Amino acid sequence: MIANLKRISAFLGFLCVFLWLPEAVSQDPVYWQLTDEDGLPSMTVYDINQDSFGFVWLGTSNGLVRYDGKEFKPFIHPEQKDNEIVTVRKDAEGRIWFSNLSNQVFFIDNGVIHNFSETLEQNQFKITSYDVGISGYVFNCQNDTVPDTSFIYYLPEKYSGNLFEFFQDKLIAVSTEERNPALEIDSNKFVYNFFHIASQIKFADFSHSSQKGKDFLAAMQILQSHISPYSFYTFGNNRLYSCVQTYHSVDINTLSHESFVFPYKVNNIVFVGDDCWLATQAGLVVDHMYPGGVENGDFDYFFEGLDINNIFKDREGNIWLATDGNGIWVIPSFSFLQPAGIDKDEPAYFITKTKNGTIFTGHKKGKISLFNGLNGASLKNIEIPVRSGRILNMLAGNYFLLATDNGIYYSKDSLFSIGNFLKNSGAAKDMLIDSNDSLWIANSRFTTMLPLSDLETSVDFSSVKTIISSRTNCLHEDNMGRIWMGTSSGIFIYRDGKTYPFQYKEQPFTYNIQEIIETKDSSIWIGTQYNGIFQLKNDTIVKIYNKDNHLNSNTCNDLHEDSYGNLWIASNSGLQVKKMGTDQFQTYNIYDGLPSNEVFSVITDEQTVWAGTSKGIVSFPLNQESLNLVVPLINITRFSIMGQDTSIVGEYELSYNQNTLRIDYQGLGYRAQGNIRYEYQMLGISDIWIPTSSENITFPGLSPGNYTFSVKAVNEDDTPSLTPATLRILINPPWWKTWWFRVFITASLLLLIWSAYRYRLMIIRRQENLKREFQQKVNELSMQALQTQMNPHFIFNSLNAIQHFLTTNDQENAMFYLSKFAHLIRTVFEQSGKKMISLEEELEFLKLYLKLEDLRFNNKVKINLIVDEEIKQTPEDYYLPPLLIQPVIENAFKHGLFHKKGEKDLTIEIKKHSNFIKCIVTDNGIGIKKAQSYLKWKSKEHKSAGLYTIRERLAIHHKYHPTLKEEESYFKVTDIMNDSQPAGTQVTLVI
Repeated sequence: MIANLKRISAFLGFLCVFLWLPEAVSQDPVYWQLTDEDGLPSMTVYDINQDSFGFVWLGTSNGLVRYDGKEFKPFIHPEQKDNEIVTVRKDAEGRIWFSNLSNQVFFIDNGVIHNFSETLEQNQFKITSYDVGISGYVFNCQNDTVPDTSFIYYLPEKYSGNLFEFFQDKLIAVSTEERNPALEIDSNKFVYNFFHIASQIKFADFSHSSQKGKDFLAAMQILQSHISPYSFYTFGNNRLYSCVQTYHSVDINTLSHESFVFPYKVNNIVFVGDDCWLATQAGLVVDHMYPGGVENGDFDYFFEGLDINNIFKDREGNIWLATDGNGIWVIPSFSFLQPAGIDKDEPAYFITKTKNGTIFTGHKKGKISLFNGLNGASLKNIEIPVRSGRILNMLAGNYFLLATDNGIYYSKDSLFSIGNFLKNSGAAKDMLIDSNDSLWIANSRFTTMLPLSDLETSVDFSSVKTIISSRTNCLHEDNMGRIWMGTSSGIFIYRDGKTYPFQYKEQPFTYNIQEIIETKDSSIWIGTQYNGIFQLKNDTIVKIYNKDNHLNSNTCNDLHEDSYGNLWIASNSGLQVKKMGTDQFQTYNIYDGLPSNEVFSVITDEQTVWAGTSKGIVSFPLNQESLNLVVPLINITRFSIMGQDTSIVGEYELSYNQNTLRIDYQGLGYRAQGNIRYEYQMLGISDIWIPTSSENITFPGLSPGNYTFSVKAVNEDDTPSLTPATLRILINPPWWKTWWFRVFITASLLLLIWSAYRYRLMIIRRQENLKREFQQKVNELSMQALQTQMNPHFIFNSLNAIQHFLTTNDQENAMFYLSKFAHLIRTVFEQSGKKMISLEEELEFLKLYLKLEDLRFNNKVKINLIVDEEIKQTPEDYYLPPLLIQPVIENAFKHGLFHKKGEKDLTIEIKKHSNFIKCIVTDNGIGIKKAQSYLKWKSKEHKSAGLYTIRERLAIHHKYHPTLKEEESYFKVTDIMNDSQPAGTQVTLVI
């Protein structure tokens, strides 16, 4: 769309002399803005920082927020006294610190906010200022019990322990006479404290470096006579700075002093590279630290009138401006500049440049802007008399001509007096003055041509000869003198008074043509609206470029060849450059610094590119690198198992039915303004990296196995994360698919084979087991039989006792005895059917029996029943066969005590014996031998079965116990002798 630049340069040269005005303001870099409409809680932002995960933290007048490129997440502690966050800092461990106007200091560790001030307040200290950095922490505290004194605490090294243990034994502390000293930690692990006392500056260096301290003391002495009580101080680039409105800088090595007075307040000083950046109430000021620069006022000024609180440079190199009332301004690059004095949102439809550096650009509503191409200063704005829509082209030769949406305007004398109008010239798209000085005009209805000299007379295009009757967008004259006309339905070529359509391989070339140029290598380049660009050589298409190969868009708005032979392509998806002779393309878009991706026009010179966009004109260096090589950070933000969120750790071991997983992740790249792409891989399913734009992925119904999930963020220039975020996942198989189950099945089969081999042996063992079981059953039946024998034996003895009472005519005792005997009989019947009874039941039975015997013996027998305390506590927990102890006691009465003269004693002791019960029955009767002499008088048919039955029952009971196989170990009858005379009998049973 730009034609005859040589003519324009020659005829507009005088304008440069006329219009070259003194520089007013410099160019401003392109920025994008974050406001309350984006979710920012306040348009006033005080401080900015970035944590080790890549999140940006903002301290605003309405709270602390974390920004991830898309959303703002608020952070607030319930004990905050106010929500106006004035500082945001990051320590060496990556923890974020912040403070509010109430001088409360908080820090965030693993997502949890801690109130650091609370610990100090318990010791009557209040923090008035603080600083944290890679070299430590420093706190200025006040204690109201010590007036006009501050206590400064400093931890001079990286500290990852419990922060609440600070004030014990890990801090260096000094006392000052100033309540509000300024504090700062520099990158060399030095802490500096500046404060005023009696118009003097004192300095404290907590690192105890005497040489460093001497340098600074000397620098401070130089500043001493220049500072004001309201100055703030900072250190950087080996220079000491003091500033409020008067800017002072002292080199600590050479002690050279520079100063400059600003007409407005400086809010902060930040060091970006080797430059000193000043955040002021009236814009951004950059001191490039040139020798002697400050004395000469050699500053760069940006964003005039913008009240800036702070400046921050993120890991990608973006500059963030925290403003008072204007939110956040983010500058991707200071290489992309827009002229001052021109509306940033005003579209620039064409651009041309003179040799002397004046830039002309056409806007809408008949407006033309002129500005200094070297510094961006505005020179002049021209508006043609009739507002006529967009200005799409300008020619300058013997005449000045403007192509507009309302037709052609021209003037022979001056661009500033342009006002003539070519009637019926239509919505002009392009103009061309050919080598024969003919004026070609392309508009929305036709293409026409007339001698340039005809402009001397009144021209009405309704009477001018039409070359083609078609909507024509562009015109070009090639090196053979042919006129190329690009229309909405193809290309027409005019030569020697004849017009013919351009065809390729005898097929119509019917694309919508937007631009045609010819490059130094005699190639014709054709830009289309929907089909990319075509390269022609000798009227033959040799290359086609579109979205399938290299182009970002198939829409081409403008084409331009620079002085190095590179082809520049303006489209609605940014600006691209094709390197000469290669298929290497480089892209510039809003992420690099363009104000808009819709680019209408482009021109270059030896050093600079100018692009006209829908949001104004922008310039940048011709050799500007567009690729963002800073790797984006990637974080896994959520892990869900079967729809339930869980904490994020590196490894997971899950059961087979925990096999539906969702993983959320987030890449952080602020130049891309949140437009991050991703690539993920799930080893165990596939080793292929799969691209996606989604920030989560779901894996339903995963099979058991080992999986490794990895995800990378990819920025706007295809730079991936250096280290993927990774999760390792083990899903265990169900038990029937586990290795141990397979081993079990295998072992079972081997066991089956082995079982078949040992079949005969197993049969024999089974037969032996049957015999053993049979014998055991016989033993049990024998026990029952023996127990049954005991019942009539006891009954017989009891009836003898009753008979004795009756024969002695003791009816009262006989009736009492008979009642107790009936109770005893019922107990015997209840127990006789049981295999085992509790010791508690046995003791109750024995007590009842002993009462009967004591009655039978006229209460002449002293009976002692002794039970161990351990057994006595829980007799219900011990079990024994019924009717084992009673026959022994009965024998003691019948054979030992019955014939005894004098005092009669009977003792029954029940003790715990290992896992058994030991019962010892002792009497002081006549003894065994004498008792046997009495039995000789009995009939031979009588046979005492009591003790024999007990022996048999105990033998069966202990038959299979390894330690109680011998009879003496479980049943023992002992004569008690006194001077070789019988003194009683003792029977011991182990049950």
